[in-house]
Amino acid sequence: MYKKTIILIIASFIMGAIIGSCSNPPYSQSTYTINNPIDGIYTLNCSVYEGFPDDSLYIDILHGDERIAQITKQYRDYNYPQNILFLFEHDSNKFYYIEFEQTEYIISTRKSKYFDSKQTDFRIDPDYYNISNYKKLSELLNENTTAQIITDKFSSCNCDSKGILELMNYYKDSKESTT
Repeated sequence: MYKKTIILIIASFIMGAIIGSCSNPPYSQSTYTINNPIDGIYTLNCSVYEGFPDDSLYIDILHGDERIAQITKQYRDYNYPQNILFLFEHDSNKFYYIEFEQTEYIISTRKSKYFDSKQTDFRIDPDYYNISNYKKLSELLNENTTAQIITDKFSSCNCDSKGILELMNYYKDSKESTT
């Protein structure tokens, strides 16, 4: 009986902490902008939440009046986007490049039937996601833009295009290996 009581008390404490952390106000909030010569100004509204079970960072990204993405990161990965660029539009879905301190992503404004999963953010790293989705993302990039456009756009914004060009070549390389 004693063990059951202790287990119930611990379970109640954990559930209370979970419910309490969901309703806590943000630990901190900030807004900043990223400006690039091609796209103009992006506004980022950031909220940090501390609590059980995880500390989180929420980033709402706006371009003009349009909300293009909401990114959720674990507190331990706590860093803000440094660069944002519009890449292309496909089937009324806009794709953006977002660069963090140590990672690069392609973000889409809505979920796409094009991919196996319903994700909207893709880390530019072939080992990080489903190979099929990575290959499809590479194919989508090649269908909607060129390496020269990417190089010129990234150069204008002082961004390193190496990662995204490797992603574009992923589809080309896999296509050549099957022929």
